[in-house]
Amino acid sequence: MKKIGRNEPCPCGSGKKYKRCCLRADSDRRRVDQLESEAPGIALDWLHERYDEAMQEAFRKVFLGSLGEAALDQLGDMPEDLWMMCDINGWELVLAEGELELDTGTTRCLDLVFGPGGPLLDSRQRQYLETLGQQPLSLYEVVESNPGVGLRLRDLLD
Repeated sequence: MKKIGRNEPCPCGSGKKYKRCCLRADSDRRRVDQLESEAPGIALDWLHERYDEAMQEAFRKVFLGSLGEAALDQLGDMPEDLWMMCDINGWELVLAEGELELDTGTTRCLDLVFGPGGPLLDSRQRQYLETLGQQPLSLYEVVESNPGVGLRLRDLLD
């Protein structure tokens, strides 16, 4: 995506310079996107600091346990960048849908994050994580891409 210069015409078609039209709104949107994208990392770091062993078990159960034998065998042969992407998605799946087996019983990861003593989150980060917990997550393979039309996906966990 080409960066728009401050003094260039605004791409919205208003005829104004970008700095006098949409620059502020675009900057605000990028700031919100940045805050939201940090929320899973903040929550996961907090959970790992306090419940690392239970988190590792939840990852094995929620993410790796949902993969079939063939998929598990292929993990070792996966390129590192692809494994890192799967790892990130796996941890977000644990955050959104995982439960930790603790001495006090089974507790959803997000309930711990939102509970007393949870990590400091601003309202947008909290809202992002709440939405993450309400939507079922999965891991998809792009089977076909048609620019301007859409993607055909295959659910790797179903």
